[in-house]
Amino acid sequence: MRFSSPRSCVSRRIARVGLPSSSLPGGCATCRAPASGCRCDRWRCQLGRTLTFAIEFFFINPEKTNEPVMKKLAEHAASLRGNMEDYAKAIANPTQRDQPDLDTIKKCAEIGDASAQYQLALHYDRGDGVERDLAQAFLWFKRSSDNNYPYGFLAVGTCYASGRGVAKDPEAAFKHYHQAAKAGLTEGQMRLGMAYKNGVGTAKDDQKAAGCFAKAAEQGNRDAMRLLGQSLAQGTGVAQNLEQAFGWYKQAAEAGDPTAMGLTGQCYVEGKGVTKDLAQGVDWYRRGAEAGDVGCQAEYGDCFHDGRGVEQDLRKSLFWFQKALDQGFKPVAGVVAQLKEKLKE
Repeated sequence: MRFSSPRSCVSRRIARVGLPSSSLPGGCATCRAPASGCRCDRWRCQLGRTLTFAIEFFFINPEKTNEPVMKKLAEHAASLRGNMEDYAKAIANPTQRDQPDLDTIKKCAEIGDASAQYQLALHYDRGDGVERDLAQAFLWFKRSSDNNYPYGFLAVGTCYASGRGVAKDPEAAFKHYHQAAKAGLTEGQMRLGMAYKNGVGTAKDDQKAAGCFAKAAEQGNRDAMRLLGQSLAQGTGVAQNLEQAFGWYKQAAEAGDPTAMGLTGQCYVEGKGVTKDLAQGVDWYRRGAEAGDVGCQAEYGDCFHDGRGVEQDLRKSLFWFQKALDQGFKPVAGVVAQLKEKLKE
């Protein structure tokens, strides 16, 4: 059985906590060092100097004597080799950007820097260096949003959706998720899809929901992969296609989504969208259970209880059922009590 699962100069100094490294302004995209400490640029410049010297000598120097140029090239080569070694080390051991102090972030935020406004909001939201104040956090998230900062759109949408620092407003949440999605954030696309799917803040529209999930899934959002798989499995908003559903479940599972691990396991166990394979199914239940998914813990416990795909082991069955119960999964309460009683005998 399958159990149910419950652009100012100062802005370059702002380290955007929680954001992808590709969104960081300034600095080097390869070694991630600040521009002033970038080792990649040093070897590129050294290479340029070496080539320039060689070209100038061979094409401009009328004497074309070899001894001076070979000596100079050797010096350049030694310098270039050292810089290339630094470059290799930079790739192997990327550095983190210097974190600006809170006063700097506040000053940047107050003069209208959107990324600093978002960063300051995070400090208030987490109580990091300041007294925790969700209303202040929302205020600064909203200011970054008003300055068209994509992550500000997403944060404001989340605040409105959950009533975090502001009164709940599903319509406002939907509006900001839409802006985040339009700005290209996969999380915004996924949450916009959820709003359409559940009819929260907008009219329910399964087709638009599936479209949002597809956009985000194709860009690697693992939650969207799972949700698109569910849409395909159920035929909601798209034509039912169990093979494609399984494909998206497995991609999400391989990306580390515990719930998708359970859905992948279920497909293997029941032969839905893939050739039936009990061993593979149980293994995916195991992965999901170890990752903390309560449905997988219940399923894995059930496998040990009945000896499905594994050797029967009531103690292991109790262990995993108890894990699920500890997370509040009440459907296994009865079997946990029965197993405890039986194992006393």
